[in-house]
Amino acid sequence: MVPQTPTHLTNDANFSFLSRWISQSCGFSVYRTIEGRFNVQLFHDDSGRVIREIDTSPSVTFGFFAPAAGRGFSYTGDATMFADYNADGRTAVVTLAGHQMMVHVPGQGRPLAVNAGKQVFSAVVLWMTPEGVPVVGFTEDDQVSTAGIFTPELVEAICGALTA
Repeated sequence: MVPQTPTHLTNDANFSFLSRWISQSCGFSVYRTIEGRFNVQLFHDDSGRVIREIDTSPSVTFGFFAPAAGRGFSYTGDATMFADYNADGRTAVVTLAGHQMMVHVPGQGRPLAVNAGKQVFSAVVLWMTPEGVPVVGFTEDDQVSTAGIFTPELVEAICGALTA
């Protein structure tokens, strides 16, 4: 088997969406924002099937905002996502490595929460983009392993930052 040159793609994101899970936990509507450029590398087998993906986001800003409270915060997250796709084409092992999240209210001193390290998840392929990029889904319940600094009260910190 001859290694193939990976396919390189970029995806510029600028959108927001209601985070139902965090909204439910906080008791008020909380929206997520994602803005910036994602870099995607896709590796294929000899048949053309995606077998590995590496995503980086060195210039992406993530955020949370609560319109009713008029509060929000944002942070840069430069974690790398590695996805190894199983032969069934429907499942994958996803690894997140690096600085994933920081909850900090300007002027409030030290961060309320930090997530940095390595997390491994069992994931499912939800769909494929027109460019051939698998879109995967996983939740905290799908976590296989973790190592690093992860704030267990992350949702409480987010809710607190939006009401401080």
